[in-house]
Amino acid sequence: MSYLFIDTCAGAGVALVNPEDPSETLVKVNPDGKAQVEALSSLVADVVQEGGRPEKIVVSRGPAPFTGLRVGLVTARTLGFAWDVPVLGVDELLLQAQAAAGVLSGADCPSRARGETPRWIVSLMDARRHEVYAGLFRPNPAGGPVSQCGTDWVGSAGLLKDITQGWDRDFTGFADGRVFLVGNAATQITGQTVDVRFADLARAATSLVNGAAGDTEAPQELALQSTEPQYLRRPDIQQKS
Repeated sequence: MSYLFIDTCAGAGVALVNPEDPSETLVKVNPDGKAQVEALSSLVADVVQEGGRPEKIVVSRGPAPFTGLRVGLVTARTLGFAWDVPVLGVDELLLQAQAAAGVLSGADCPSRARGETPRWIVSLMDARRHEVYAGLFRPNPAGGPVSQCGTDWVGSAGLLKDITQGWDRDFTGFADGRVFLVGNAATQITGQTVDVRFADLARAATSLVNGAAGDTEAPQELALQSTEPQYLRRPDIQQKS
């Protein structure tokens, strides 16, 4: 079984993943955040031509800016209908944190070599207008899915310290060596960052879907099934000047 992963939260990326052997991952990425519409269809065509038609589609449902997010979701739904395969959505901030947890657990990870055990992962994605989408997560020591503290949030990065302490009263701040930042807005906060590749995101997405599939009543499963977009605020065109 293979999964097609689509993410248009920042640029456009497509991957074909074999869950039984995640090393077999085909990746095509266009990092231009203003060219998702033009790029996505050709990326999908290239991956499917090389790796074949998938049995499932997994798509990021944000939070992300309006236009790019819609491109990915509409494409995923259209392909799912045309190919008659299931389409599952996954939260982008959860996805970033899960991918970061995988990188941090790797034997060649520098922080692991220094004996630093991650206690929190903060996902930060660019929301434009000098704001970020953010979420606070705790890694699973057993290597399973990360758990979220609080909810997805959008606002100024300068307010994030107070927000995160509200999500988890044990949170000690971004200077703590056990806190790791991930996402394309991670550099807006001073702290340790984790670099994840698109292949890491794709493998994290399939692991989250597979992990939730065993319990159809679990809230995580219901969230993963949804392909409704998460904007967290109205589209820019609707904002008052």
